[in-house]
Amino acid sequence: MQSENLNLRPWIIVAVLPLIAMALYVLMTLGLNRNRYDAAYFTPEITGTYDTPGAVVKALEAALATQDTEALAELQGLREPQTLATSTTLKFQTAMETEGRYLRFLFSDERNYHRSMQFVTEVDGRYVAAPQDAYFYLRSGRWLGFFMPIAGVWWLIELLAFAMTRFNRRAVQRRAALGV
Repeated sequence: MQSENLNLRPWIIVAVLPLIAMALYVLMTLGLNRNRYDAAYFTPEITGTYDTPGAVVKALEAALATQDTEALAELQGLREPQTLATSTTLKFQTAMETEGRYLRFLFSDERNYHRSMQFVTEVDGRYVAAPQDAYFYLRSGRWLGFFMPIAGVWWLIELLAFAMTRFNRRAVQRRAALGV
């Protein structure tokens, strides 16, 4: 006859897999972005130029319209600047609400009405244009909107499998007790 106790060790290991995945994402993202910003873009002169989010948005609008990659690199302040979509008809439309540590600004292409969101955040005394990468998703909190539903479904499936295993064991025990 089978034991009434169910070995919980495999269930616990499987249950923490989403938490391990989340921890790995956080650690890898922070580790890979330890030296994210280039000190050359944080001189007192540049820091004074981009001391407000509005200054960054104005300069970003001009750099996107002229497709000036050097200005875009300076605005991002990154060691490895990201490529941003540029257009000669891209214009700033409105400031949106904040998202975590980021301010959202809506830009619109007047030619095809394509809208794009640009994010600005404060880093080391100056504001920078922030690309939407893994570091952005971590610092803005958007990563939780990705991981939590997946973890919830994972735990729901695991709970269902655990319940079905318990139900099956009890059914086998009842059959054995009835001699069927």
